[in-house]
Amino acid sequence: MNEAKDISLILGMGMFLLIFISQGILLYAAYFKLDHIEKHFSSYGWRRARSNVRNGPIDRMRRLREIGELMGTPNRFCMFDHESFREAELLPTQLKRWVVIPRTLIFIAFGIILFWWVCDGYLNLIWTISNPMGEMALAFTAAWAASAIVFLMAMSLRAGLSFFKLEEFESYLESSYFIGRNRRVLGDGVLGRLRRLTHISLMLAPDSDFVFGSDAQVIKAVKTFPGHLRRWIEISQKFTACSFFGLVALWGLGKVTGLLG
Repeated sequence: MNEAKDISLILGMGMFLLIFISQGILLYAAYFKLDHIEKHFSSYGWRRARSNVRNGPIDRMRRLREIGELMGTPNRFCMFDHESFREAELLPTQLKRWVVIPRTLIFIAFGIILFWWVCDGYLNLIWTISNPMGEMALAFTAAWAASAIVFLMAMSLRAGLSFFKLEEFESYLESSYFIGRNRRVLGDGVLGRLRRLTHISLMLAPDSDFVFGSDAQVIKAVKTFPGHLRRWIEISQKFTACSFFGLVALWGLGKVTGLLG
């Protein structure tokens, strides 16, 4: 277990180092590159977002993060019209990298966190199984292992939909600018297809303010979206979310009570 602790320490240091470097790059870009980047934005949505902002370091970094959100997966917290996304898509490459690099480093850091969490859970499970345990610990370990299997099943379902049903989902929403934009920006890889599916889930949500605020031209297509396809998306989304939160809750409870490792 000492080797596992050393590996956890190294992964933790690497994660914090990546976060520190990403924020350093973000701060530099906010001071020396933001004005050049914002010259390429003239849409009403961006002007409205800029109307009441200050010019301090935190505010400039936040504005740069908002530009980064325009280059990633559209979400309900990114309430801009599609012109803002189009302008971000046309941003010159030499300026775009100042937004992309910090976001990439953050994603790598979160990937390290996820990898560490999976390895830690696996090692704790092996340690728990290999030692004598009471009935309570045995029942808890079985529940935690079952929740991990359910989460993997949910992720497998999500991945299967992104590979075998995504084109069919998108064909009913072709009137949306974001469908074509996501194909160009997010790509056709595993993560890109999962992110495209996540955006469709957001568009089909019953209380999706994003559709009414940023993509009003697709409202009719959303209302006429086939029910059997909508159920596939809703079930996979809720299945994944519930299994993930259940897995995390059981892992945290096991750590606190000592039933897991």
